[in-house]
Amino acid sequence: MTDGYITVKKPVKLMGTKVEGLYLEFKNGVLNKWDAKKGKDVFAQFINSDENANKIGEFALVDETSPIAKSNKIFNSALYDENASCHIALGSGYTSCLSSGSSQESIEKSGCNQSIVHEDFMIGLPETKIIGYKANQETLIMEKGLFKI
Repeated sequence: MTDGYITVKKPVKLMGTKVEGLYLEFKNGVLNKWDAKKGKDVFAQFINSDENANKIGEFALVDETSPIAKSNKIFNSALYDENASCHIALGSGYTSCLSSGSSQESIEKSGCNQSIVHEDFMIGLPETKIIGYKANQETLIMEKGLFKI
């Protein structure tokens, strides 16, 4: 389950409108509090589009060596912009990535979120640091926006 908050570091275009300064807070895996400096009403429409649009469907680690990151441009297209930064997606997860298959039973058992929407939100910066925790062991995964493993 996801608990905590994330600040979205780059603007995203939702339904033709730019959303900026997005703050997302999660409790028990569900977005329970949020705010935006711009595009608040559009983001509200997005997360209310179905009952699972307010849950994480994807989390991706992208370091600062990607060509899109190096360009330092916002393309206003998730297919490009998701390659510029670590990101999360609200909405549907990718069932094709499940090792157990993509049957409805496998999807439900895995906990893969199902939604009619999927949108990426860029959360990484050049100073991003990520530490993984497993069984009381810490592993440095990313520091200053670069992979360390």
